[in-house]
Amino acid sequence: MRRSSLIKLPIGYGFHSGQHTNTSPSFLTSILVNGKLQYKIDEWQMFLKFVEFWDLYKPTILETEVHLFSDKYKIAGTCDLICLINDELWIIDFKTSNHLQTTYDLQTAAYSQCYEECFGEKPKRHGILWLNSNKRKVSIPRMQGKGWEMYESSRTQEENLDLFMTVKKLFDLENPNPKPVINQFKTSAKLPKIISE
Repeated sequence: MRRSSLIKLPIGYGFHSGQHTNTSPSFLTSILVNGKLQYKIDEWQMFLKFVEFWDLYKPTILETEVHLFSDKYKIAGTCDLICLINDELWIIDFKTSNHLQTTYDLQTAAYSQCYEECFGEKPKRHGILWLNSNKRKVSIPRMQGKGWEMYESSRTQEENLDLFMTVKKLFDLENPNPKPVINQFKTSAKLPKIISE
């Protein structure tokens, strides 16, 4: 990887209310170069789009990277952000893909159902913060900026949850006895000594 394709990000800068934290948005992949954390340029640009969204809408964080589950539907997942924007409860997932997929609508519907079961409150809005959009300018009413947008499904929450459950029925049919994949990961690693000539 060429050094010029990386941009330095101070360790500890995160997206939590503009304060310094020990986390970065989940779409950032850090690379250790010469003892300093650095990020790929395209990931850094998406981070800056996130910052613009944050500065414009000033969400109040309720949960980040929250694990949700539904006993009723036997599903679980990890939602990127649950927040209040203009006093409305939002379920938000971050996406950096080139295109929006229908499955994203189903995913936020499932998260919403899980959130309601876990916390006893029904989210009012469900969005995908798409950080790779082709939007060219800021539009406050549309929740968009240059290269990003908040996408909301044209279908209702109930319609999307019904579609999700249809897909789940097919999954359950093809996977009658699913078992979790168990992986073991090292908790530490020794970096090789680099010899310069």
